[in-house]
Amino acid sequence: PFAHPMDPFSMRQMAVAARELEVVDRIPPDALGSDQSLTTLQLAPPASEITYQWPGGSMTLELGRRSVAGRAYLRRKGDDAVCIVNQKLHERVLDMNPMEWRDRRIFQHAGADSDSIELRNGESKMVLLRDGRKWSMTEPVRTRVDEKNLDAFLQALGRATVSDYILDAKDPKEL
Repeated sequence: PFAHPMDPFSMRQMAVAARELEVVDRIPPDALGSDQSLTTLQLAPPASEITYQWPGGSMTLELGRRSVAGRAYLRRKGDDAVCIVNQKLHERVLDMNPMEWRDRRIFQHAGADSDSIELRNGESKMVLLRDGRKWSMTEPVRTRVDEKNLDAFLQALGRATVSDYILDAKDPKEL
């Protein structure tokens, strides 16, 4: 319901599952058995759709019902043929909660991209500023910064993650 950075590992898994998609058979629409239809195969409407976009193009896959022996039904949007494929992409898309794909890092760009850091703890405040490649502390006192300690601090900020989410809402009315 709102924009959020995605976990690179989860997105990579989605791309790998699509790359490893193996078409076992293609069935023209007029060759479907008497007990089969796009509805029974969960392709009309599809169980799920996934769209891949790249500069200059896109492709939408309609994911249908899973079948026996690790197979599933799939159709490329705009193509009438039904494909029988391995289930890897279906498992990745249908079984995983998309909320779990969120990047859990708290500080997305802490580190080399940072120009300033302000840390408040009650009434106390520490401000670090970067000028080119050199960092300095401006509050509570003006002084130079120990590079090893700063590097360890920036690494710790970069590793900080949330363990779970309490509420999924763009504008929560009440916490």
